[in-house]
Amino acid sequence: MPSGYVQRVRDGGPPGAGYPRWMTHDTSPSDAMSAADRGDSTAVMLAAESLADSSCPQARYQHLVDAEVMEAMPGIYMVASRRAVEATFKNTDVFSSEGFLELGNVRPLIPLSVDPPRHLKYRKILDPIFAPRQMDAIEDDVTARVNHFIDQFEARGECHFTHEFAEQFPSAVFLGLMGLPWEELDTFLRLKDGIIRPGP
Repeated sequence: MPSGYVQRVRDGGPPGAGYPRWMTHDTSPSDAMSAADRGDSTAVMLAAESLADSSCPQARYQHLVDAEVMEAMPGIYMVASRRAVEATFKNTDVFSSEGFLELGNVRPLIPLSVDPPRHLKYRKILDPIFAPRQMDAIEDDVTARVNHFIDQFEARGECHFTHEFAEQFPSAVFLGLMGLPWEELDTFLRLKDGIIRPGP
C-alpha cells in the first residue's frame, strides 16, 4: 500500500456518502479525524509547497503521516495511511483519481488517472507483468542492472545519486520488463521526461 496517495473529491459529491466516520464530507478530512483517531489534539494542515522543501523533509512528511489526510489544494487531498488509502480507493463515488494530474497529455495517465470500472481492464493487462512470481523471475536481471550503474561510479567513491542512478535505474528495469534493449535507455528517458517535464 502506498505511503502517500492523492485523490480528488468529486464535484457535487453527496455529503458524507461513502466516507468513513473520521472523514466526513461536511468538514475537511484532516479536521474530521477525532483526537483519539489521530493521536493528538491538533489537526495538521500543511500547504502543498511545504512538502517540497528539500532542506528538511523528514519532519514535514512525519506530520503528514501523523495527520493521515492533508488538503493539498482545494478539493484535492493527500492521504498517508493504510486506512485512508483504502477508504479513498473503495469509495469511488466520492473520490476520483481522474483529472488531478494534468501534464499536457491528451489521454489520461494509465492506470494512475483512470477510475473504476475502466481501471480494472488496464489492471488485468498490467497485473501479470508485476505479479510476485514474475518479480522473482527477473531478480537476476534487476541485480545486473543495479550493478551496471554502480560500476560507473564505484571507483570514485561518490556519485550524483539522482542523475547517475535514481533517474536511470527504474527506466532500465522497465526496459527489461518490456523486452527492450539497453540501447533504448536514452530514448526512453527522453520520452519519460517529455511526459513529466514537457517543454514549451
